[in-house]
Amino acid sequence: MLGDSLTDLTRWHELIPGVAIKNRGISGDTTQGVLNRLDPIVSGKPLALFLLIGTNDIPWYVFTSDQTILKRYEAILKRFKEESPETKIFVQSILPRELRYKPRVLKLNEKLKLLAKQYGCTYVELFPHFSNKSGGMRRDISNDHLHLKAEGYQIWVEVIQPYLDELVVQQKALLKAKAQQTG
Repeated sequence: MLGDSLTDLTRWHELIPGVAIKNRGISGDTTQGVLNRLDPIVSGKPLALFLLIGTNDIPWYVFTSDQTILKRYEAILKRFKEESPETKIFVQSILPRELRYKPRVLKLNEKLKLLAKQYGCTYVELFPHFSNKSGGMRRDISNDHLHLKAEGYQIWVEVIQPYLDELVVQQKALLKAKAQQTG
């Protein structure tokens, strides 16, 4: 799990028991921050990567253009494709924030979806599960229009659980095949 505070602020091993998960979230991180710390993550050649980053690039006090955010995302995906091609990458949509950010977040998510397809990654649409009818963050799962409460994390797990289940099945099949080759 790679991202910012949304990733960092949970104990994934408690929410998804029995699955080896490394939490590579850092509160306040941006797309540039992920790029800067990618070396040990890529060289670890993880089985899978669930990427959720970009919300901290959006506010006026940091403001990064959409073009720059997407360039950085592309650099992340390209790096994995070149150096760890076996890693299954799941590009997760940016979550809703305050309503004023809705148009920009939706526009970025559409482009992230295309980028994921271009690089052979799986796009995971989280946004509608967390947005209210107007397109802002649901009040029942967030206290600040950005960070999630326990109920929000439970929704996130429910959305990604089918992907995790598939990864576990694939990993078991891989281990069985390796055991048969050496056995």
